[in-house]
Amino acid sequence: MRIGIDVGMTNTDAVLISGATVVEAVKTTTTPDVTSGIAAAIGELRRRPSFDPGAVAGVAVATPCFSLALAEARRLARTAVIRLCLPATAAAPPLIGWPGRLVRAIGGHSYLCRGGHEFDGRVISVPDPDELRRVAADLAAKRIRSVAISSVFSPGHAEFEVLAADILTSEMEGLHVSLSHEIGRTGLLERENATVVNACLRDIAERFCLDLSTALRQNGLDAALYLSRNDGTVMDVDSARSYPAAALYPRAANSLNGAACLSGLDTCTVVDAGGTTTAVGTLHRGVPREAGGGAVVAGVRTDLRVPDVRTMEDLDSVIDRIRTRSAPDPVVLVGGGSPLIGDRLGVAARVHRPEHFAVAGAVGAAIAHVGGEVDRVFAVEPGDREAVRSAASQEAIDRTVAAGADPGTVRVVEVEEFPIAGLPGNAVRVRVRAVGDLDGGTGCGC
Repeated sequence: MRIGIDVGMTNTDAVLISGATVVEAVKTTTTPDVTSGIAAAIGELRRRPSFDPGAVAGVAVATPCFSLALAEARRLARTAVIRLCLPATAAAPPLIGWPGRLVRAIGGHSYLCRGGHEFDGRVISVPDPDELRRVAADLAAKRIRSVAISSVFSPGHAEFEVLAADILTSEMEGLHVSLSHEIGRTGLLERENATVVNACLRDIAERFCLDLSTALRQNGLDAALYLSRNDGTVMDVDSARSYPAAALYPRAANSLNGAACLSGLDTCTVVDAGGTTTAVGTLHRGVPREAGGGAVVAGVRTDLRVPDVRTMEDLDSVIDRIRTRSAPDPVVLVGGGSPLIGDRLGVAARVHRPEHFAVAGAVGAAIAHVGGEVDRVFAVEPGDREAVRSAASQEAIDRTVAAGADPGTVRVVEVEEFPIAGLPGNAVRVRVRAVGDLDGGTGCGC
């Protein structure tokens, strides 16, 4: 069995799931510190007669605490940006376009250094170890303990970021390093921004994961702990400490996945009516439709992927705009406010309000898969297209297994190709997503 927890602005929902069946569901008040509200929700589950702590294999939590910290510009780590690029890309400096209050909150320190590649692997320049050691000395003098390192075209050529991290950490014990090839995708500025966002959240992630682990132990749970990701998959608590940017906006995807599981529909439009907002999103073959561009996080443009979910006033018009085919999709109504929406919608083929609709987000957390993704630019020679797709797919599968998935359950759910004009050598951006059940037999069956 697994526990799924969905922390909202008003309520914290928790469910106990066995396979794809909701065994227990509770709703408690969200607390300012978040973790005590989570502990209270688990405590409510413990009081149910069907609850057996020893039978719980995993606990998955979706929390808004990282996005709220950015929105409020509070408790963020002082962070420096190191871009490996010279003599190229100096015209657009790091943190360009960031809101002033966020720049002030993290300190606004940036360094342009030698390094970087062209998309096909040609070296722009080789990093200078002495230059990086001087940067480390300046960081130490300024007492900066978190850095974001980005290098030109690092998603396909990460070695310079790794080298820079090794030099900096050898000079500064306890330095937190976020590498852009592990955080973002192809575009330099958006990937760099996502990496800075990740770096400034590292301290908050450490504290939150520690408090959450303590809350589980105090409730007698010796279960694996996971945090929900933006795309509706989960990551273990150690990954969450290192990659909090992947958990900025997990609730939308969880709501979509929970609605699909509860209704039995893998292609549908989902309307999630909460206490303060109503959001609309779609799934196709069990995969939430993604937004066309990356997420804008507290006014910062990033390449972090999030579902295409829209808030609404006129429900029919939003559903009509968001659907992806001419025939109307079935609509699944979830969320505590969904009873206020009628059972008939003009643009829907059918309207469903499944059992446990009020806790769909928590269900989505509990039933989530592990995911892996590849997104980078390849030079595709004539006749090599299928080989490139196959290599990218295998890499996505390998990343999914490395993230904790049962190898026998991993499957590729999405492959996209985007020819890139302006680059030589038949440059093609290839993006592959794979998912699988958590290793250890805790798959949900949805």
